[in-house]
Amino acid sequence: MIITLVNWTWAFTSFFLTGMLVKKFIGTVSGWCPKKGDEIIVSGIIFCTVYSQTFSLFYKVGVLCTLTLVLIDAVALVICRKDIIKSIKRFSHPGIPMWRGFVCLVFGFFFLMAATLKVEHVDSYLYHAQAIEWNELYGAVKGLGNLHARLAYNSSFFCLQALFSLRGLMGRSLHVLNGLFCFLASAYSFGTMKIFDTKRVCASDLVRMITFFYVLYTVGYISSPCSDILTLLILIYVMTRWTEAAEEGRDDRLQNTAFLGVITVYLVTLKLSALPFVMLCLYPLYIFVKERKWRGMITMLLSGTLVIAPFFARNIIQSGYLLYPFPGIDLFSFDWKIPAQKAAYESKEIMAWGRGMTDKELYDSGFSVWIHRWWQLLDSEYKLYILIDLAAIVFDISVLIGSIKKKYMDAGMFLVVVTVVAWSYWLFTAPIIRYGMPLVVLVPAVSMMYTDKGMRACFAGLTGIFIAVMLFNLVSTYDTYNCKIIFPEDYPLNEGRENEILSADGKEFIIYTPVKGANLSEYPIYHQFPAVPLKSNIKETEMRGKDFSDGFRYKSITGE
Repeated sequence: MIITLVNWTWAFTSFFLTGMLVKKFIGTVSGWCPKKGDEIIVSGIIFCTVYSQTFSLFYKVGVLCTLTLVLIDAVALVICRKDIIKSIKRFSHPGIPMWRGFVCLVFGFFFLMAATLKVEHVDSYLYHAQAIEWNELYGAVKGLGNLHARLAYNSSFFCLQALFSLRGLMGRSLHVLNGLFCFLASAYSFGTMKIFDTKRVCASDLVRMITFFYVLYTVGYISSPCSDILTLLILIYVMTRWTEAAEEGRDDRLQNTAFLGVITVYLVTLKLSALPFVMLCLYPLYIFVKERKWRGMITMLLSGTLVIAPFFARNIIQSGYLLYPFPGIDLFSFDWKIPAQKAAYESKEIMAWGRGMTDKELYDSGFSVWIHRWWQLLDSEYKLYILIDLAAIVFDISVLIGSIKKKYMDAGMFLVVVTVVAWSYWLFTAPIIRYGMPLVVLVPAVSMMYTDKGMRACFAGLTGIFIAVMLFNLVSTYDTYNCKIIFPEDYPLNEGRENEILSADGKEFIIYTPVKGANLSEYPIYHQFPAVPLKSNIKETEMRGKDFSDGFRYKSITGE
């Protein structure tokens, strides 16, 4: 836990300092910018992610990348010193009761312990850890997806994790950022709960409650470097802030919605399943045009472009496509491009697994087949929430019809529409609970903006009961003896089978495969690099140059 805490301190300091730099820059060129402490931290997370992705386009995300970030932090410390002093003073006097601060510290201690446990997420053994290590050792590699298709998924989180893994200093990688993000999200949600001050339940508090619902659901994966956690926590944050602004009827619409719109663009770089929420950008753009705030609009568009550009560039380098795995958007003809049929199959497999179709023969099943199977596999509590979702959607449609008749659409109604569209997108594409668990609670929570206080209290009580049950189950089964005092638990040292692959000049390189087939429990990770799940991955691939850094291509492209 000691080394994990050091890592968290370094990451949080960088988020804060770079966030202040973003505030300084945007505030200079536009009328809106991040101002609150939470906005500054989120801005810093986005900055560090974009920075690490951009660096990976030219060099590995290693010691040089870390030292350059230290220099950027130092520049921010000098340029923003007055604002930093003011912010530190506000942090030291947060204006919340001591007991709430104590509860937040308990959150921190718990997530600190959870971050040191053994990695349990299957996908981390399959490709998360390997993707991070490719960034640490080589940066973006041409045609990397030909070697292992999932290495081309290209979540920007893997670059961010590589930036703070401290591999060059520790001799091993620290994959503990998800614990920090769970702590920050929980502290923000609990520390800003309005019910403690107003004694009434508001819709934004209901959205805040989803944070605890989600972290308890995903607690077993906190020690994993999976991309889901940061994506969904920031999504909950965006929805909380938007709901709060809508129900309070604030006048500073430009600042709130423009900033939140840029964050939704960032979410897409973390996970493509967040794509529907980019619709939230339309509202601030509409306001900017309506009020002729051209500088603000240009700043927002440029900010979104800077956030998404390195993500697109990495996609092109690692897969040959602007978006992967979406072969329908086929703009390039690089020799390292993943064959269209492989990309299409990968897209189909993601969707099928999300629907509970693990049998390849069922991948093309119709809606009536897979929706029945998916419902059967769903746990009882989530079935209840899906039914509540359907009722909430019917209610939302009636409210929307009323708004259309009145020719009036406010920020709250726009948020409801986006939420329903996102929920529908999740349901009809890959409705695995792990991808959309917050969504099943979010739909009715957002709808509560248009109900009375009695309905909100009932929904809060129902959600509170679920959270209490989940917390009880966790406390009664949690094994604190496995927590590590100094270093977090490392990946297991497994034996991998050596497979030869030849470079362009005939030199032999080694790629590892599991000894027991595709048994993930025997998968080699950091201790044997690079690794792929099957030997067929290697047979279908060739190296483009003299080293792994030159990339890979599919053999059939060259006629071999």
